[in-house]
Amino acid sequence: QVKMEGDLAKLKEDFTLLHQGVLGKLEDYDTRMRDVDTELKAVGKVFKDTIPTFVENVKELSSVTERLKK
Repeated sequence: QVKMEGDLAKLKEDFTLLHQGVLGKLEDYDTRMRDVDTELKAVGKVFKDTIPTFVENVKELSSVTERLKK
């Protein structure tokens, strides 16, 4: 009985450590996902700001190319 209680206590301790480890990993994952979200928003803003200019430059280049062909 004493050995079983010791084994049970050890099992509870091991489970607690495992649980803490899993929670730590989940918190780390959550932090990384927030960082990725922030970076994606920044990239999206850059594209939002640069794509219209890029499209306009491509149109202008197409127009110049058409004139040079003639």
